[in-house]
Amino acid sequence: MVPYPNQKKAGDDIMKVFETEQYVLLAAQMQSGKTGTFMYVAEQMLNDNKVDQVVIFSGNRESLLKKQTLDRVGDLKNVHVVWGPQLCNFVPFDGVTLYIWDESHYGQLKGQQVDLFLQKCNLNPKGGSQNNNYLLSVSATPFTEIFPIVRGNSDKKVVFMENMDGYWSCKNMIDHNKIVTYKDPFIKLQNVLQSFNDNKYAIIRAVDRIKGLSSFKMVQQLAILNQLKLIVFDMNSSFELDDILASQPKEPTLILIKGSYLMGKSIIHKQFIHFCFETSKFKKTDSLLQSFIGRMCGFNFNINIIIYIHFKFFSQILLFNSLFLFHNTSPFISSFFSHNTPFFASIFYIP
Repeated sequence: MVPYPNQKKAGDDIMKVFETEQYVLLAAQMQSGKTGTFMYVAEQMLNDNKVDQVVIFSGNRESLLKKQTLDRVGDLKNVHVVWGPQLCNFVPFDGVTLYIWDESHYGQLKGQQVDLFLQKCNLNPKGGSQNNNYLLSVSATPFTEIFPIVRGNSDKKVVFMENMDGYWSCKNMIDHNKIVTYKDPFIKLQNVLQSFNDNKYAIIRAVDRIKGLSSFKMVQQLAILNQLKLIVFDMNSSFELDDILASQPKEPTLILIKGSYLMGKSIIHKQFIHFCFETSKFKKTDSLLQSFIGRMCGFNFNINIIIYIHFKFFSQILLFNSLFLFHNTSPFISSFFSHNTPFFASIFYIP
């Protein structure tokens, strides 16, 4: 795998830090080439005999993202992928290991599988010594790790990867008025659907309950009311969304996304997407950015896609953009919008 110049620069910066430290955080925006960067680091450290093996692990349980990672690893020797439920059965290798924690914003609570995995491997998520191994955490939304750093409560080393020319970012979306806010999701969605008459796709993420109502059922009712075709995707779907998006629909079509399906997974075909709509008002900041905003970022972009979100999220998105521009601020910790997850339960919490 030949890295792009910005990936090589970030990878070289990571390996320079590894000369004196054992933990580095790679912060790179959604769909900007994080995997190519950490694979460059893995290959170089193996070739230079700095490590005996590489373990890429994640608390993300989505099988599509795991398959995407395995495909990108290819036949590179001594590289192992440990995903989701596999974490509890993993047995640490002998010798020096480079652990690459992909999507490190997932599963950060004490007692969860990632926490138990880190304990088993004698890895410290706060930084410092890693039992003579190396730990590289990788995320586009590493707020829980960066939040203490920018406030002077942690000296963990961070490498920010610069974007290449032609990258369509969250900031580009805001600058071109492609992120639109609402106060009531169903009123806004009904208004939007009334004028949705192109032979394109509208992708809507539903949540279990909003004001006691199932947004799944509400979207289904709105599809019937507006005489729109409806396709439903969830974690158990036997076909991939990208396969559907590859062909232009013959009529305006709603695609209903349930749960966490699609977060972190690349979308190749965006040319026939009209808009994306988040129905949740209480989404975590990292989950919001990793969802439609993150999936519509990248190099194979469609500048006409509009993304609808609740107005409460907008200030956090501005802070996210500032984080990658100036490196001196951060959105609130990732559980800020969660009603039942206290931030101090995070394995990153530093008193």
